[in-house]
Amino acid sequence: MKKVVAGVLALCFVCALTACTGSPSSTNSAEDVTTNNDTSAEVSEQTTPQEEEAKPTTLVGIPGSNAADIRIGLEDTGGIPKGEISDAADTSLSAKYCTSSTEIAGAGVSLSYNLSLDADEAITMAVFSVVSYQVAADEDLLEFAKSYLSYCASMPYDTADSASAQEWVTTNLADHANSQKTTIGDATFKLAGTVNPNTGRLVDLTLTIVPANIDEQIQAITSEE
Repeated sequence: MKKVVAGVLALCFVCALTACTGSPSSTNSAEDVTTNNDTSAEVSEQTTPQEEEAKPTTLVGIPGSNAADIRIGLEDTGGIPKGEISDAADTSLSAKYCTSSTEIAGAGVSLSYNLSLDADEAITMAVFSVVSYQVAADEDLLEFAKSYLSYCASMPYDTADSASAQEWVTTNLADHANSQKTTIGDATFKLAGTVNPNTGRLVDLTLTIVPANIDEQIQAITSEE
């Protein structure tokens, strides 16, 4: 009889243990499901594609450059009236523009600048020109250009090296036919000249300054989606 009772008690004890261990297991299973659902939600949020950056519509100017430096400097030094800044046409790659010129009395030569600017009036393209009315000899035009264009090459910007830029202009101006080009810091400089096909004489000499990454910028603006 004692053995029977002992067997029954043992069986009850085992059943009790089984019931105790089974209940937490169910709880843990529910917690695991909840945790997994939360983790899935976090992963889903993390993998949601971010909004694409807006495509640029206009160029960004040479860092540290500003139209005011050119306009004021050329008015004070070269006597060129300070050009007014206006909004560019909707089809332009620049947000603003500015232009001005003056004639050198009795020399048959004019000096001018055409500036394209971004919204903050940094330089996206600057074209400085010395134009001949076919009165001055080519040698004289070159001397005017060396003085004017080398001064314009000293335009300030964050990575500028004014002395190197000026030296480059004076050294390479006579070779304008080969469209000499150089990059200094964040800006690219290019020299060019136009010749009258009938007389063989110089019509103008120009210095163009643009951001060094202008090609990449234009590609980003004009590329199709």
